[in-house]
Amino acid sequence: MYIKTDNLVLKVSKSVDPQRLDLAKYDDFLDELCGHREFQKEAIQEAVRFSLGGEYKNTEELARENFNQNSDLQEYYGTFENLRKRLELKDKLACTIDLATATGKSWVIYGIAQILLCEGVVDQALVLCPSVTIEEGLTSKFKKLTIDKNLKATLPANSVYKNPRIINASKTIEKGDICIENIHAVYEKTGSSIRKSLAGKGERTVILNDEAHHIMNPKEEVGTAEKTRMKKWKEFLIDPKYNFKYIVNFSGTPYIGNNYFTDVIYRYNIMQAMEGQKAGTFVIKKVNYVQKDTAINENERFQIIYKNHLNNKRKYPLVKPLTIFVTQRIAGAEKLSNKLKDFLMEKEKINFEKAGKKVIVVTSSPKHKEFVEELKKVDNPRNPVEWIVSVSMLTEGWDVSSVFQIVPHEQRAFNSKLLIAQVLGRGLRVLKEYETEQPEVVVYNHAKWSGAIADLVREVMAYEKRVRSYIVEKEPDYNFELLNIKPDKKEITSKKHPVKGPIATPRIPILSDQSKIVKRKTTYYRIKEAEEKVVTTEVEIKLYPIDEIVNDISDKLAIYDQETDTNYSKIIKKEKTKKDILNALKKAKDKTGMLTEENRNRIQRAFDVLKREAVGTTNIGMVYEKPFVIKTQDIRVDSVSFSDLKKNKAIIYEKSSVEKSEGEDIKLINEATGEALGKNVIKIENKYLYKCPLNVVILSHSNEKDFAGFLVEKEYAEKIDAWIKSVDKGFYTVPYSFRAGTPSISEGRGSHQKWASFNPDFFIKRGKDILVVEIKSDEDVTEVNKGKLKWAKRHFEELNKKQKRQNYHFYFLSPTDFSTFFEKVIKEKKFDYTSNLEAELLS
Repeated sequence: MYIKTDNLVLKVSKSVDPQRLDLAKYDDFLDELCGHREFQKEAIQEAVRFSLGGEYKNTEELARENFNQNSDLQEYYGTFENLRKRLELKDKLACTIDLATATGKSWVIYGIAQILLCEGVVDQALVLCPSVTIEEGLTSKFKKLTIDKNLKATLPANSVYKNPRIINASKTIEKGDICIENIHAVYEKTGSSIRKSLAGKGERTVILNDEAHHIMNPKEEVGTAEKTRMKKWKEFLIDPKYNFKYIVNFSGTPYIGNNYFTDVIYRYNIMQAMEGQKAGTFVIKKVNYVQKDTAINENERFQIIYKNHLNNKRKYPLVKPLTIFVTQRIAGAEKLSNKLKDFLMEKEKINFEKAGKKVIVVTSSPKHKEFVEELKKVDNPRNPVEWIVSVSMLTEGWDVSSVFQIVPHEQRAFNSKLLIAQVLGRGLRVLKEYETEQPEVVVYNHAKWSGAIADLVREVMAYEKRVRSYIVEKEPDYNFELLNIKPDKKEITSKKHPVKGPIATPRIPILSDQSKIVKRKTTYYRIKEAEEKVVTTEVEIKLYPIDEIVNDISDKLAIYDQETDTNYSKIIKKEKTKKDILNALKKAKDKTGMLTEENRNRIQRAFDVLKREAVGTTNIGMVYEKPFVIKTQDIRVDSVSFSDLKKNKAIIYEKSSVEKSEGEDIKLINEATGEALGKNVIKIENKYLYKCPLNVVILSHSNEKDFAGFLVEKEYAEKIDAWIKSVDKGFYTVPYSFRAGTPSISEGRGSHQKWASFNPDFFIKRGKDILVVEIKSDEDVTEVNKGKLKWAKRHFEELNKKQKRQNYHFYFLSPTDFSTFFEKVIKEKKFDYTSNLEAELLS
């Protein structure tokens, strides 16, 4: 089911009795308060109309009205009861305002509180927030607003409470006050006036909760004490001792995990804010996040992050750009900060003391308390802090505008809509020095997460239309069953006795070309422009002295001799090893006189043969378990964005299959196919030639599109019972091994074995025969593809041996093979076909 988040927002009726509420008399006030930020005015008006308009007794009535009128809500929740169960404060006039971080929630909170006080419907306003940092920020802003003479002059003359006092809970809350407090004051027995001041006065009090997602997320990854505070926050809101009636929640991340709040009445999302301007100035920064990255280890990623940091300092010289690292836990933050300091010491040739001044750790731990205070000063150019390491759930409330790079260091800190929205929010604020040119913030997430987080990011950003592919009911039914087997890797060792006599000195392997500098490419996705940006970074490679490696080998051999009663360390002379390494470097035309980490590892592995000489040879073998069934109807939902359809991806569809899709998907597919997408959309006119159970088929590149074109041609479709295009992950897995590591130019292959798995692209059913096809480009001869071909052939041979229900045939195909494949295999049933690409891979 695809439902746009915007369509889950509850609409408040515009019907209001002007004798009860005349919002027009606050137009001047809202113009003065919000300026050109129309979205702030709209949010304030929506909340006031819901609270004071008299059309609703509580949130449940608003939700029911919207459910009855909104087909998206009906489709999403199924029944009103399902929606009702998820309303957190259903019996109150409670609602949520969703404003993207950095768009000015403070002004909206103040505007709502001031109007409700002016109307005299409430006697006091209580603003609650999760931290002292946020409390201090709100208090400072509210005090400036309440003494603004121009702002006060715009309020109606007959206002009940026109001049609110801004206090905290250390003072008794009196009529006309706006009290701002962090949640601690709600449950602390001493030092707070909240309980005594508000008991029995709930119906004459408006509660405004900032960062309200904390109230609704008891399972957040925070400590036990923090969970207790959040739980008590909600308990306070529903406590019958107060009987609060008016509650307005605020959040830029209104998610419970991945589920959007059920009581949102106004939304201004990140993409709207990114595209919006205020009198020629921009509201928030643009966002770029990593899609692809060729960095191979943490050190290289640190170097790319460091280069981004230097680029930001060059691009934005009027300020001091900051980089934030986000971890999930305190221990992870401390460990990362130490690694970062070590990197800076080596990179900038500075001592530990100077590195320590540049890096601070911000967590809830008492030992990091001084750094929380330091946050207030980090924007100052004279402050030495440039790098901040923080825990994901503790970064709200910073009024820091100079963040230009965010690094989610762990996938768990970036794997839900809530966390993504929070992480993005840390760097969105625009500094006044650059508000006319809209600067960029880089989110340097690990590239391997991108596939998993892309849809979450898109939904949080609310900027991408997508076509979804999934199984639909058809007649005839083109679903079919597949069989697979799960292999178990086993070590098989041939035993030998310890060697004490003469042995052959291990050969130093052929070494790869070496360079002190290599170029790594990082592909960022520029969200606002919906385009990729490739950045090349020169990365310094760590080199190791030859003597260090020779000594390390000798030491390890000596230790091994003691353990196994061998004498390798005496037989293999250090001088000979060094000479052999120098000769290998000479053949590699090396000019550094040192070794990269990859070449060092190659040499060390060459000496592992001595251990096998002593204790036997160990190989990896496969033991295959009993076959199990996979059903095509269980394939997961796949999707493709409109922007990707305009570039390199494609879809094949047939009208009657599309019509069996869900309502919103039919609209999106028709919209996508109606646009001028040209060669990337293939329409099948005859439904009997489209023998696939999917509503539409998503194809990753032109080679897949060309292959699928043959599947729906009459002369070949007639020979096929059914077919399906697999998804990239999680449907039908085939394990394989290949030689990985830094490839040698002369040797043409990697340095060590690596295990992985892949999902073949197409499954074609023809009677008992299942044709399994992996699509590649012409001349795509790589170690990875050699490994895929070898192990896939073995996988399906074993599967055929273990069952007689189906016969499996595996093929590696490239475009030059498509025509002959369909002629020989599909038409003539010659299943032993060998493609040109397979021949190259096997040679």
